[in-house]
Amino acid sequence: MKLLSLIILFNIIGFSQDEISQKQIIDKFKINQIYKNVIIEGKIIISKTINDVNKAKIREFKIYNKFFDSGKYDYKNLLLFVSPINLKNTSVLSWYSNIDHDSSKRFIYFPSLKKTQQINFNNKNNFYGFNFDYFEFIKGFRNNLIDKNVDISYKDNYLILKTINLNKTLQNKIFSQSVWIDKESFNIKRIEFFNIKEKLITEISFLKFDNFGTQTFPTEFEIINYDKKNTILFQVTNIEFSTVIEDDIFNENFSFLKN
Repeated sequence: MKLLSLIILFNIIGFSQDEISQKQIIDKFKINQIYKNVIIEGKIIISKTINDVNKAKIREFKIYNKFFDSGKYDYKNLLLFVSPINLKNTSVLSWYSNIDHDSSKRFIYFPSLKKTQQINFNNKNNFYGFNFDYFEFIKGFRNNLIDKNVDISYKDNYLILKTINLNKTLQNKIFSQSVWIDKESFNIKRIEFFNIKEKLITEISFLKFDNFGTQTFPTEFEIINYDKKNTILFQVTNIEFSTVIEDDIFNENFSFLKN
């Protein structure tokens, strides 16, 4: 099943800690709703303390997501910056292949130069604060549940699922991750990324969930990058599900911005 949603739910009616297994989690791992199109508006606040002085940058954005039932791509994603003025219309376009990871593509558009550049799909360090893609994470998380052995543990009111990256040579890259699931709501509450030395390098805390009809979506989460010593607060101000999005928006030439 393709990833056609922004939030996942575990539809578990009730279990004891001794009863849950990886297979049960996979069997009960449900997509909340099939969305053909999603538009998200919001802002990020990037904070960093330098010489005991906290400095913050605010960037407003608009994200377009279009999902496909067939063809080469699972979905396409456009991140468009609205403000500040020096970033306005700067855009990052991603095509997520359903064939293999290497077939996915990513482009960035610089409006001041009217120039488009294809970049490494795995490069997420230069997205002006966006170094975490929720769609991509959920897709990878579900695949991990199916393809890898998952260490399942419990703490307080949380179910903790830990997976290991098979690439053990990357000293400063993500080697393992722990996903904390609330056992009552079954919303993701926290994601922790560790390097090969088991040092915590990034922590993501989901602070707020809102209901949109029958759907639940995280509208505020905080990313702490311990290696970069910064904090990113992601806030959603508006979201539209199943709305019409023209295919031209996902053209690698960014023609709709050049007109």
